[in-house]
Amino acid sequence: MSDAWGMTPLNWRDPAEVRRRLTTGADPNARLFAIRVTPLHEAVTSEAPGEVVDVLVTHGADVDAADAEGATPLWEAVRWGNRSAAEALLRAGADPWRPAIAGRSPGRLGLDGPLADLFAGLPGAPSISVKERDRQTRADALIASYEWAGYWAGLDLAFVADVDEDELIRRLGVEPARCPLTDSPFLGMVEDPHADWAADEDDGEPEYSPMDFDFEAWAARRDGGAVLIGAAASSDSLCARMSVGTRLATVFFNPKGSCYVYCWSDGRRVRQSEPADYPAGPWPEEWLHRFGHHAHASSHEARALAFMTACTGVRIDEQWLIRAPKRGVPRSRA
Repeated sequence: MSDAWGMTPLNWRDPAEVRRRLTTGADPNARLFAIRVTPLHEAVTSEAPGEVVDVLVTHGADVDAADAEGATPLWEAVRWGNRSAAEALLRAGADPWRPAIAGRSPGRLGLDGPLADLFAGLPGAPSISVKERDRQTRADALIASYEWAGYWAGLDLAFVADVDEDELIRRLGVEPARCPLTDSPFLGMVEDPHADWAADEDDGEPEYSPMDFDFEAWAARRDGGAVLIGAAASSDSLCARMSVGTRLATVFFNPKGSCYVYCWSDGRRVRQSEPADYPAGPWPEEWLHRFGHHAHASSHEARALAFMTACTGVRIDEQWLIRAPKRGVPRSRA
């Protein structure tokens, strides 16, 4: 797919092609698309090498041009882990400490990632306290503990703080006595050697899902609160009820796209975040859990669950999800 310059990602990686476009009149500072990115933004996010950055800069490209959201080419180079482009932009005079997104600078983002060495010794580099580094280390460890989640397409989950499973079931409008202890809905899927239960190779949809069972949802106690599994976990009306007097975080791992985390508090939805995108606000939890930081080697799903744990104190693991018995909530809640 080509952009407004008529370039594909492969074209942007070719210094000779970029030079040819420029010498035939292409504008090095053209504003492309509704978000008003420049050719430098496009090159950096297309994994262009530093030589392409050099060509654009030589022809007058503005190294500190911000798009409609405030991101500069250096911000995008850091965000996507394009070391060669970041080095070229810094050589060309790009400002590493200019605020870009939610008050954060490319250099500050870089200091928490694999390009930290490019920024640590630069004039103006902020001092990061031991406390800040410890918080980031703990967040990264939590993300790493959820790396298994990247294979769970089609999963709906809600973490609810400070309630037990009986109370969670009551908030769904069901008497706990009607909810028997049953095998995990995923146990049979895993034990079936022919089941492609996480993601179907043909259409991206799971071969099996909790909708194939007699229950609408499954509830279970975990340290810090309780967990709900199934489509009910994504229902706004049910999330409002489940979160009264407490905190809730929910996610759906969409097999055809990204995932969104919704946070609720005392019956109201207070936050929506996408692990694939950088946070719109200065909330520290999303930044700590690597939202939008594509240079970080973690899945969107792992970031989502780590963030949910940080928000609620509820934590799960894959073996618990697969093998631990759960309380089945009947489809008819009448």
